Amino acid sequence: MALLAFLIGFAVRAARVPPNDVLKQAWMQARSTVEPPTFLKPRVHDRSGFSLGRRSFGRMNIVLAAGVVVGFAVIIERLRLPGHARQVGRHSTTCLRVLRDDSLDDAAKETALQNRARELFGLLGRLVGGSALALGLPLGGVWLLGRAGVGSFSGTFATLQRIDFLAVTTAVGLLAYVLVQRTRAS
Repeated sequence: MALLAFLIGFAVRAARVPPNDVLKQAWMQARSTVEPPTFLKPRVHDRSGFSLGRRSFGRMNIVLAAGVVVGFAVIIERLRLPGHARQVGRHSTTCLRVLRDDSLDDAAKETALQNRARELFGLLGRLVGGSALALGLPLGGVWLLGRAGVGSFSGTFATLQRIDFLAVTTAVGLLAYVLVQRTRAS
């Protein structure tokens, strides 16, 4: 696993694909906590596209960030990942019942638990792969648009991390969830 992680990291660094910028920023931030920087001039805080000179670019990053959130939600729903997560809960409950069942001998319990474990590993693969796909496709689209000069990948990523954007997204997401549940119930 360590060798695989090393090779993936090497490939990401060599190809300069989207996680490279994020990992580079994380590495620089981690390094700055260990080694305090020496400043030759005062630091200027980057406000993620909200400077007056690039106002339209900041709005585009907000639109792209909203597209990432909506794309993530749509892909998660299309791949039925919430249903798979509920299945994991049901399988876990069944495993607990099997363990507590005194009518089964140890061999029967082991067989039943191994069957559930196979199903759980399959669900884990679907959840991990689906989650990576649900996040990777929208972010990949933003990266391609950034390469084409429409918005900025790093600016969009910074917008996704802003507390005001997260608060609005959470409120709108909860409202949409309630509305969808009401329409499905009726």
